[in-house]
Amino acid sequence: MKRLFILCLFIILLACGTGPGSASPSPAVDAAPVTPQPQETSSTDVVALVHTAAPTATPAPTEVTTPTPEPTEPPTPTPEPTEPPTPEPTPVDLLGPDYSHLFTDTPILTEDGYSDDSLSFTITRYDDNFEVCKYLCVYYVADIYVKDVKRMKTAAAGGDFAVRGEDYVRNMAAENGALLAISGDYFNYENEGVVSRGLVIRNGVLYRNEYDPKRDLCVLYRDGVMKTFEVGTYTTEEIIAQDPWQTWQFGPSLLDENGQPRPYPYKFNSQLEAINPRCAIGYFSPGHYCFVVVDGRADNYSKGVDMWDFSEIMYRLGCKVAYNLDGGQSAQMYFNGANRNKNGGGRLISDIIFFRTGPDPTPEPESDFETGSDFESESDPETGSDFEPELNGGEG
Repeated sequence: MKRLFILCLFIILLACGTGPGSASPSPAVDAAPVTPQPQETSSTDVVALVHTAAPTATPAPTEVTTPTPEPTEPPTPTPEPTEPPTPEPTPVDLLGPDYSHLFTDTPILTEDGYSDDSLSFTITRYDDNFEVCKYLCVYYVADIYVKDVKRMKTAAAGGDFAVRGEDYVRNMAAENGALLAISGDYFNYENEGVVSRGLVIRNGVLYRNEYDPKRDLCVLYRDGVMKTFEVGTYTTEEIIAQDPWQTWQFGPSLLDENGQPRPYPYKFNSQLEAINPRCAIGYFSPGHYCFVVVDGRADNYSKGVDMWDFSEIMYRLGCKVAYNLDGGQSAQMYFNGANRNKNGGGRLISDIIFFRTGPDPTPEPESDFETGSDFESESDPETGSDFEPELNGGEG
């Protein structure tokens, strides 16, 4: 590096005309012009040129590339707080699910049913054809909807539950302005020393406070709920304290506590489990009920059902609770002036369950819950020859 530096310095000095060994300038002398000869470039000169610092070129400005921004989702705006929607108001005076579409502002009567602003029902005939029943079986179902449980009435023969009386279903129905009616529970049955027992509350009034140790109890409450109680599972005081609208004591209860059927060989609280005409009341939900009447004792038409088949029928209808009422020849369904079923003309019994059209003609008695078990006899009972009083009241 030192030698290279000295060499470069020497070349520079030569170029400037100074340096060691150079002659002093002499005075000017006239001389012929001399044409300059091209000089050969020595290797020393090449090296000097190579190592002469060349001016640094200013780089051309380059365009700076702006990176394309990655697309970003716009921020989600914070939603404005909104009040929850106001639910549709539940129609007033409904006992349970909304069945209001079944009611009509004006009364409508058809060949098989009726509707007004708080009652609707349709009657349907079913021919079993051995699907459930062991024999030919025909039964009638009144599918009933009400807004107010007080539309379901009970009436006694002679018009007074405190007086012992008997009459036909059709007569009691006509006397009370009933449009639809069935046989009740024969609450005041008496024959050959056998007298009905049990709790009797009708249309909200207590007529008899007595426990029946042999028969199941059915209770319809004012909120539309219906329940059955087996023997030994209740006291009359417990039932009375809940102020029910109706009670019936005939039985048995046809479904278990879970609404399931009771197949053979289940033992019902009844000795009349064999094939007979039948009558029952069923419960689906508050405000939704059914009346069921099975014709019988006619081999080529309808023989009837035993208690196990009757349980299955009520289950298949969709009932959650089902209760057997006075059957046999007593089993009648009355509609609009005549018996709908064909189980003969019926027989004398004590009471009916019914619905009438329009408002009640007289106000209901106050529910004072006065107790009493003594009934005055209005007429001598006229019982049918097929009664089995020692078994279950008037069914037979």
